[in-house]
Amino acid sequence: MIRSFLFQVDSDELLPPGRAYAFYSCLLSLLPEGYAEAMHEQGETPISQCIYSERGKTFWRVQLLNELSNEGFSATLQELSTLPVNTGDVHLKLLEDNSFTADELIKKARKIESDRFFAIRFLSPTAFKQSGRYTVLPDKELILQSLMNKWNVSFPSYPLEDEDAFRMLSDGIRVSDYNLRTTRFALKDTKIPGFIGNLRFDTHLSSPLFDICKILLTFSEYSGVGIKTALGMGGVKASIRIADL
Repeated sequence: MIRSFLFQVDSDELLPPGRAYAFYSCLLSLLPEGYAEAMHEQGETPISQCIYSERGKTFWRVQLLNELSNEGFSATLQELSTLPVNTGDVHLKLLEDNSFTADELIKKARKIESDRFFAIRFLSPTAFKQSGRYTVLPDKELILQSLMNKWNVSFPSYPLEDEDAFRMLSDGIRVSDYNLRTTRFALKDTKIPGFIGNLRFDTHLSSPLFDICKILLTFSEYSGVGIKTALGMGGVKASIRIADL
């Protein structure tokens, strides 16, 4: 089950996406003993979170991606109104608290009326890692592989592991437009290279494959894309209907 929390941050200025790391560190310190270590032992940390700004306001979005993270974080997030970060208390207002199963997400995605276009808005710096190096190009295969890996961590009972289906899905998707720029994500003493902005695709897929595409795009808003999504990178919003682009 996924559980999704959205907070509005009470701040006189818009916070940069990199502040998400401080928020996450503070949140970990509030967890019951042992939960943080148990989650990080899984490899792919079953949480994503990011800070982004819209309409002159700052928002903090936290997504719990499996039962372990739900058990560890949910009670704390439900009651959270102040985060004692190192620069001083940050006041929060809980706007949304939603939960759903894999079946519910799949049904929601399949009901979306769509044409062959979709788009992703990268809210916080996004990157991938290949052969020990950061990759800051929005490669469609890296995006798809990232989403499938995160899906399998969240919903191991509904695995997406068919290599032939992955290849056909990738072959049927084409980048048709983009408005991106490179940026950096501050993490301790390191600035990780990444990109933010908008990316648009068109597709030529069979109905079953387009269903998978819609499911992964719907899931992306909760899982994030790429590396270090638990620390605040890779936050996205997806649009599957042309009217939303």
